[in-house]
Amino acid sequence: VDSMTQVVFDYVAKVSEKASAIDAPDPAGKGEVETLLAQTADSIHYGEIDAAEATETYTADAQRILQEAAE
Repeated sequence: VDSMTQVVFDYVAKVSEKASAIDAPDPAGKGEVETLLAQTADSIHYGEIDAAEATETYTADAQRILQEAAE
């Protein structure tokens, strides 16, 4: 190994001591669930639905979206 390559290897070894693993990728359907959350929050804000009903509806719809996206 030449000296420049050794410098690169040493650098990578040093950085590897401090680096952490990358985050897991977002699940399929994440964007649709985020849009649903914003729509649900707006519906609560404008009095179209109460928080309890919104929670049930949002949870069921979000789970369905994630399940369908995973297939």
